[in-house]
Amino acid sequence: AGNAAKDNKKTRIVPRHLLLAIRNDQELGKLLAGVTIAHGGVLPNINPVLLPKKALEKAEKESQSPKSPKRKAPAPAPAAKKTPKKKAADKKTAAADE
Repeated sequence: AGNAAKDNKKTRIVPRHLLLAIRNDQELGKLLAGVTIAHGGVLPNINPVLLPKKALEKAEKESQSPKSPKRKAPAPAPAAKKTPKKKAADKKTAAADE
């Protein structure tokens, strides 16, 4: 339940986090199969046919990977390109040389 709270960036464990922890754990889910948790909600279950192809591939990768993936480092911002202003200056110096 604590991990579910952290995943949702919350500091307090609420009934929803308890439900997610119980239903995702095989042994606890079996033990508490007939239990209803007030304000727990339901487990999200989206049929893969309804997902877009990119999300479908991502969902398949996540189902094969562990539940708590590590954070990825943010990509570095591309460097700003400076356009050279030689052309105008070259024309002026070439005209002055003649």
